[in-house]
Amino acid sequence: MSPITIINHFEIAPDKIDAFVEAQLTFAASLCDRPSGLLGGRLYRGLDGRSAVLVSQFESQEAQERIRASEAFQHHIARLKALIVSSSPRFYEEAYTTGTFS
Repeated sequence: MSPITIINHFEIAPDKIDAFVEAQLTFAASLCDRPSGLLGGRLYRGLDGRSAVLVSQFESQEAQERIRASEAFQHHIARLKALIVSSSPRFYEEAYTTGTFS
């Protein structure tokens, strides 16, 4: 199985970016505390204060689907609904990496 990357662009509700970042960080930390299939993630906060991009990498698409189906993830999504105007996740596989990007 190959790692799978999800890149998700979010439009955040006005004045909710800090709450969104905190909620994402808290949920990601809870996944990293135990084996889950999440390899890691990186959240980019838009300079406009209304957008964010989340890059998450999973051991496999099956691992991502297990997390997505979990009760914890469903609760997390329910909490985020008041913070997010829209999201657009897409699946990717790595084509190449250059430089010191990790």
